[in-house]
Amino acid sequence: MNVGGFLVGLFSSTLLGAWSDSVGRRPLLVLASLGLLLQALVSVFVVQLQLHVGYFVLGRILCALLGDFGGLLAASFASVADVSSSRSRTFRMALLEASIGVAGMLASLLGGHWLRAQGYANPFWLAL
Repeated sequence: MNVGGFLVGLFSSTLLGAWSDSVGRRPLLVLASLGLLLQALVSVFVVQLQLHVGYFVLGRILCALLGDFGGLLAASFASVADVSSSRSRTFRMALLEASIGVAGMLASLLGGHWLRAQGYANPFWLAL
């Protein structure tokens, strides 16, 4: 699943990143968010309807075509760099990176317990 998303995202994120340089950051933010929404929606359907696990790959590839999490991060960091002054840019970038780290740490700590207690359906609904 990760290899499929990586291979597709390698090309689409590169093209979408260059595209966002000319049209602005917001369209890429919306497009990448839509891709993550589609991936969460496919995941909910797979779990709720007990479909074959291979459909997770389909959701991942759809997400990668639209920019994936890498495109969302790139557009977010570029947007912060575009709107901040050179004096405050370092602090804002550090704050954004720290937020990502803290959120990832909390998700890792709590996610396993939640999956063990309730299964996969509720986390996918939350992601949706």
